[in-house]
Amino acid sequence: MVPLILMNQQICDGWYSSEKDTVNWGGHLFATMTLVSKARFGHLGRAQYGALGQVSRIKYRSYYGRDALCSEVFLPHNPSSILRRPTFKRIELINVHLDSLARIPSLRPHQLWLASKRLREAGHGLAAGDFNPVLPEDETLIEGNHLVDAWKAVHGEEPGYTWGVDGTAPFPPNRMDRVAMVSLTPVHMEVMHPDTIVVQSPEVTEKNVPWSDHSGLKCTFTIDP
Repeated sequence: MVPLILMNQQICDGWYSSEKDTVNWGGHLFATMTLVSKARFGHLGRAQYGALGQVSRIKYRSYYGRDALCSEVFLPHNPSSILRRPTFKRIELINVHLDSLARIPSLRPHQLWLASKRLREAGHGLAAGDFNPVLPEDETLIEGNHLVDAWKAVHGEEPGYTWGVDGTAPFPPNRMDRVAMVSLTPVHMEVMHPDTIVVQSPEVTEKNVPWSDHSGLKCTFTIDP
């Protein structure tokens, strides 16, 4: 999948990628990558833009060999002027795919705890991705780690389902995908359901299929002082 993404000219022209190959994926079927807009981010010398920082991974305990992909960005905190250089706020962006299924003991509490620890060390940031909340204890993991559930902050108890919304899954719809924040204030959030792609293969009976079984999330936020 990574080679196909990185061979797409539109992505190459418009986005920075955390990955150049699949080495960090370790042969696993599911893994994470982060794309950052070239139109919005650059280098610290370009004061009007956000700047890119380090990329790293948190290697935590996982039944499936998963980890957390951490990307630093720096955003201007005050407007620049001729006499004054802008200051930058460090924002930690953590891309997560927490362990799947209702395995006991669950490793999701450990995984999110480590991610939240990194966020608190940075001071500002968010963890976003597939949280796989399939056990009752998962519903309090975000708040239990002193993080803000962005969807709840904006929409309260609206369901916000991101998986199983078409009714074809063997399980009920679920808000699988979430955004958890530290020292950021969410101001807008919406679910983006997947479009379809055409599959050209004689082995596939259904030619138009969704490009994902998950829906995406679009989240806008402000930076707390």
